[in-house]
Amino acid sequence: MRQIRVWLGWSTAVVTGFVLLAVASLLVVLDRGLSDFGITPREAYRVWRAELAHAAAIRNAEGSIDTPRGIAERGFVRIGGIKQWVTIRGEDRENPAILILHGGPGDTQSQLAYLYRDWEKSFTIVQWDQRGTGRTYAKNGDATPDMILAP
Repeated sequence: MRQIRVWLGWSTAVVTGFVLLAVASLLVVLDRGLSDFGITPREAYRVWRAELAHAAAIRNAEGSIDTPRGIAERGFVRIGGIKQWVTIRGEDRENPAILILHGGPGDTQSQLAYLYRDWEKSFTIVQWDQRGTGRTYAKNGDATPDMILAP
């Protein structure tokens, strides 16, 4: 039993050493990579946090739909055999629908839903991240059927 405890102690120490070495190596690589761009890891972290805050502000800018017949739904819907991201927003679900079709592969408008806020008074705005874009691509990636990523 004592031998097992000694072996576990040494094993834990070795694994801990490898983890610390890996983290230190990652920090060195990160520091050297960032220095090529003239930025410190601390500055990079501040930029990253600012980008997260900016993204949250954009999401919150959409605002809530508080009207009795309003609709504010978002999620994945199975279209063409894969789950694709759809956002539906409007102050009255009886209003005519407008389907926002983005400009092509890699471009999507769903992250800009706040730009259509004024339209939501008179229309139900439907935004669809088609295959190869936005959250649909994030979910399916290269495994999207019938999609070829050209070099």
